Amino acid sequence: MKKFLACLFILTLFSAFVFWTGWTQIKLKPDCCGVVVSKTHGVSPDPVKPGKLTWYPQFLLPTNAQLIQFKIKPLSISKTFTTSLPSAAIITHGIDSSFDFNYKLDFSITLTVSPEEIVELYTQNLISDDKSLQKYLEGCADYITQLSANYFIKKSQENPKFRPESVRRDDLLRSVQPYKEYPNVEVVTVALTSYDFVDYELYTQFRQKISESPEYQASDISDSANSGDENE
Repeated sequence: MKKFLACLFILTLFSAFVFWTGWTQIKLKPDCCGVVVSKTHGVSPDPVKPGKLTWYPQFLLPTNAQLIQFKIKPLSISKTFTTSLPSAAIITHGIDSSFDFNYKLDFSITLTVSPEEIVELYTQNLISDDKSLQKYLEGCADYITQLSANYFIKKSQENPKFRPESVRRDDLLRSVQPYKEYPNVEVVTVALTSYDFVDYELYTQFRQKISESPEYQASDISDSANSGDENE
């Protein structure tokens, strides 16, 4: 009887050790998911999610497997886009330096990636750890900011009475289509929080007046736009 109990005790300890070693969910940090990568099986197609019991036998072999953790909490990013109309500096110098032909648009963007998509991004070598995931999302935010700003600027130039507040989120995303470049990222929110638009009609009038002035050569009023800057 004593031998049986001793064997049962040893078996229980061994079973507990095996279960604990392969129990990956317990290793997760708060607000994180995990990707299991092992020498024997490569990248597991199933992510480790919080609150879901997962057990991987790959961890039973020492140094065989690792759990790479990624934050899955939505990331909120603030972005600013600025740009000038072509030859804005020459025009303001020739007319009145108090006029400002520069655009400035501030955006608030919230992005997230599902655990399944994180596995896909890792498999495609687009991310390797949580730091690279955050950088990837920053790149997505820059992309959305650039295209959204171009959309609003074009609309304001086509219609002087245009108001960005009238644009719905879904309409903006249909125009920008960030999923073409970042299909794995979910855009939770994208909002234009503040903006400074140019009086495009006044700019056009001033530009025409300057171009007809004998003090300026035609080449001075170029059509090459200044590049836009994005700052967090």
